[in-house]
Amino acid sequence: MAPTIDFGAVNYGCTKYKRRMVLYESVLQPGKRFEFCYSSSYQDKRGVETAYYKCVGCMHAKRYNDGRRIPKIAVRQGRLVNSNPDRPSNFPHFCQPIDSAVSDRRQREREVVN
Repeated sequence: MAPTIDFGAVNYGCTKYKRRMVLYESVLQPGKRFEFCYSSSYQDKRGVETAYYKCVGCMHAKRYNDGRRIPKIAVRQGRLVNSNPDRPSNFPHFCQPIDSAVSDRRQREREVVN
């Protein structure tokens, strides 16, 4: 089994449909954030679950750019693993990260709606 690369703890939020979302503060672009929504999960033979999340910005941008693949990140036991969210190893971002303040405002609005 390949060694696991850890990119830190996960910050969770929710989508407007109350699905789990990962909020990642960009290291390469301070003050910016990538949002990833839940895509799928996988449980290995030892019972450890790995959840996969797709970039929300790239999903929205794909509406205008067909043919590109959406970058995914993996979360295992509350940690970002194996792929740097700033530069995912599977597919590159073709979106621009949003301002952290805008993302925070969206999250507050979603919590109030509860």
